[in-house]
Amino acid sequence: MPTSADLPVHLKSFGAPQLERLEDGVAHAVLRGGKPLALLIYLSTLDGRPDTREHLADLLWGDESPDRSRASLRQAVYALKQALGDEILRSDREFLSVDIERLPSDRHAFLAASRRSDFDAMLAAYGGAFCDGLPIGGAVEFERWMRAERLRLERLLLDQAAGVIPARLAAGESEAALHVARELDRLFPDRSEVVVQLFDALVSTGNRMEAIERLSAHGARLASQEMSLPPPLAERIARARRAAADPAHVPAGPAMALATVGQQLVGREPLLGELSRMAEKSRAGAVQRVLLYGPAGVGKTRVLDELEARLRLRGARVVRVSVQPAMQDVRFAALVDLVRALCALPGALGITELSATQLIGIVPELRERFPGATIARAVRSDADRRRALQDALADLLASVSEERLVVVMVDNLHHADEESLLVIGGTRPIATSRLLQLWTSRNSTDTAVGTDLSVIEVLPFGVDDIRALLSAVATLPEIPWADDLVVALERRSRGVPQLVLAMVRSLGAARLLHVERGAWTSDRPDALLAMANETAGTTALVAGLDPLARLSLEVLATWGRPLEERDFIGTMQSRTAPPTEDALRQALRHLEGLGLAQSRDLTWALAHDTIADELRSVPAPVAAESPAELLFRYWRSAERLTVAVLGQLALIAGRDESSAMAVRLGRAALEAPKVRESGLRGRALGRRLARMCGRPEWEGRILRGFGFWGRQSERARVLATVGGMLLLGAVSWLALRLQPRVVVLTPPMAESGIKIAMPLEVQPRVRVEDGFGRPWRTPLAVAVRTDAGRLFGDTIRTTRDGTAQFERLALQLDAVEASEPARQVHLLVTGPWFVRAARAPMTGVFTGTVGDDFRITKLEVNRVPVGDSLIVDVAAGDSLLVDLTFQYTTVRATANYLVGAAATWEPREDASIRLAGLPRPVHEAWRHVTFSLRAPSAPGNHYVVVLFGLDDTVEHMFASTNWMFGAPRWNDGDDIQDQPPQFYEELRLLGRAKVGHTMRGRLRTRQADVRVGDSVNVTVSPSREEGWEWAIGRAIHVRVRPVR
Repeated sequence: MPTSADLPVHLKSFGAPQLERLEDGVAHAVLRGGKPLALLIYLSTLDGRPDTREHLADLLWGDESPDRSRASLRQAVYALKQALGDEILRSDREFLSVDIERLPSDRHAFLAASRRSDFDAMLAAYGGAFCDGLPIGGAVEFERWMRAERLRLERLLLDQAAGVIPARLAAGESEAALHVARELDRLFPDRSEVVVQLFDALVSTGNRMEAIERLSAHGARLASQEMSLPPPLAERIARARRAAADPAHVPAGPAMALATVGQQLVGREPLLGELSRMAEKSRAGAVQRVLLYGPAGVGKTRVLDELEARLRLRGARVVRVSVQPAMQDVRFAALVDLVRALCALPGALGITELSATQLIGIVPELRERFPGATIARAVRSDADRRRALQDALADLLASVSEERLVVVMVDNLHHADEESLLVIGGTRPIATSRLLQLWTSRNSTDTAVGTDLSVIEVLPFGVDDIRALLSAVATLPEIPWADDLVVALERRSRGVPQLVLAMVRSLGAARLLHVERGAWTSDRPDALLAMANETAGTTALVAGLDPLARLSLEVLATWGRPLEERDFIGTMQSRTAPPTEDALRQALRHLEGLGLAQSRDLTWALAHDTIADELRSVPAPVAAESPAELLFRYWRSAERLTVAVLGQLALIAGRDESSAMAVRLGRAALEAPKVRESGLRGRALGRRLARMCGRPEWEGRILRGFGFWGRQSERARVLATVGGMLLLGAVSWLALRLQPRVVVLTPPMAESGIKIAMPLEVQPRVRVEDGFGRPWRTPLAVAVRTDAGRLFGDTIRTTRDGTAQFERLALQLDAVEASEPARQVHLLVTGPWFVRAARAPMTGVFTGTVGDDFRITKLEVNRVPVGDSLIVDVAAGDSLLVDLTFQYTTVRATANYLVGAAATWEPREDASIRLAGLPRPVHEAWRHVTFSLRAPSAPGNHYVVVLFGLDDTVEHMFASTNWMFGAPRWNDGDDIQDQPPQFYEELRLLGRAKVGHTMRGRLRTRQADVRVGDSVNVTVSPSREEGWEWAIGRAIHVRVRPVR
């Protein structure tokens, strides 16, 4: 009889650890927690290798003394031998080990499965965190080792899962991938990488809402803890938010159940799994091409809707194009829509310039996106152009799919024009592109897009599928009328889901079928079955629409593609009697409840293209305003009209055979800025518009509607505009040159200062001439006026040979105070209305005092700095190089400001040096000048005088001569060089000194004949005081020593 020690044992280390003994197939716990179990777990991880007793004692009892820790180890070994026996636990005086062959454990099974890449066995063996909840108080070293081993085992499992889940999704094993992801989420609920994998698996199996909720909850938890989001998680959260931004509208009340019929995809999961598998292959870098075919209403578009939603949440970029019936007669219409959508993707700018040129040839508005492309040259034949477009499309597909999976969906391929089919079918992108191409068609033989593609039939529903469709909304009771209803629906609809949905909604609208307490029910089963066997489905729904709902449906059908809600409302409100926005939204919701319209991302469209056929088959009263007219009236606004909208309206005009609408559309396009930016103008626009309509023969009619100017090309318009501008410029130039104008030959000259109020003689001479300088021989009256003071005398003169001299004209100015700002006085000379007037400034007029506005800030002589004393010592015969920086203010006057210098040892007629003419008005500016002087030859005291003042020339300034008396007068006793030494010293120390007057001469005015120096002092000096004028500046004292 075997003892308990002889029974097999199993060590469980994942989750709550324990040592189990198997008896009759039932596991009984032998050890639960404690340091003996911790010792056994540690020894089992050594794979049979022995470890020293000393190390084990320190590992588990390091907080005790050496003797006590070894005693504790002996007690633990004794307890383990009692549970295991001597065959499993081996010991001697120095070492301990275990026989792992006799002690199986879940950790060993986990690692063995990892070595053979058996992920399912790894997941089965992993029962939780390694040594989860094992009580080992005081064993700090063991706890550190346990945490490191736990993280290593977790990382090993998660790394394997990171490759297994995507591989199973790529193989079409979505349910298996979801099972693994759910198990990982149970084990690691807080790991972002696990949440990402669960999200991908849920999306691939169609559980989009659960995926979004789980992802959003995890993101909210991280945000509440102020933790940053890993990039993969942040990217998926962004996708989830975009998907949930506009949730589907579900009507409330009794209509809710009928509106939700068909919202959940039923019976297509195998097909979606196959398409998802192909998408994963494309994601890995293998182009996949698929054609889905089936009858109208079988659900091809619905499959694309579901697949697009799943792939977008998986990070794919999806390009979706729906081909309209009106495109069959328009060359390249389907291709244009496809290229326009592809060029909006990131990466499209990576195509070559040649490819961009070819694409612009069929989509002119791409000129803005590819500004470097040139205008495409005409090719020799249609075949050459087709090959060029195929190469350009292949380049575009390869460029946009280089970094991320791109899914191209073309719906209703049977409506595409022949040229588009030939280009698309002949395009072969790079085989390693991350590209999935999907086409849907009603024809199984529609393989114009190529033969190297997978052809998949979308089958009609059977009885079980219809039962599942109804059961997805409410419970279908197992009673005779319910079974008969399903059979009737299958027979009447021939299994076409769109017809099934229309029939169910018709039965609901007749109040014969409804949902009550979560189950389908009918108060009149006989009438229900009778109508089910006779109903026309969509036809009955369309026939029962009110006028506003019918017109709304016709607008959506006429537009033919998704229409934004605001644009729909704007179109409907362009009626003569516009309905309210609330009424229009209610009509849309009613159509959605009947399954005739569907909303998505704030856009509205027909629920299926067969509804447009039903609209045409059900007669309606003739409306005063057709849907096409309403659409044209709304979109023809220049701000709204783009090339894409222009193409859609052109399709409508061509379908309705309305050349008049095409002409009006062309006129509106001529004024649309966005159409002009695309390069469509004149004849190119007319030709393009006729092709968009599918009616090339309308080109001449459209161009005649443009008018002469509208028919011209952009180049002709530019040339005509430039020519017109040149002609206008030439005429204007000639008119300006021939126009007579007044020219002031001798400017008015006068002067005035503060506290002086006297008339000033101003005697300008003027001439009237044309722009070529030729005098105007015809006598003309010219007049003069001023903007300050008053004029006396002859203010009007008549020209003779074009010239007039004002001989007796005086200007009376008011006296001004020194504190008043400067002002410039002007005379304005005018003639008749056709003569251009002249404005002449008064020279020499100033109104205010200059004051002490000049200061030397830096002075160097012969590169030696000079102090504030302004005294320089030089040797006789040494030349002087003066480096001068000064500060000045010129805000008080309008006359000329000058700074000059002169040496007292030079001949006075040649000594004056003009240093600078200063701008005005300037406050506290600075100027740097450099000048040289010849060396003084005689020893002694000399001076270099620097003057700042108002005068015409520095010669007038140093000669103390007024310019009104003519040239400077030297050697008349008042020159600066004639002043006594006290003058120079005062100027050196104070910056200003008085100059005595000796200037004499007559100055005649209209008021008096005075003599300068007798009673009236009229000079251009900065300031005056009782017959004296001030010299402002500085004198540099130059002491010249003899040469030894």
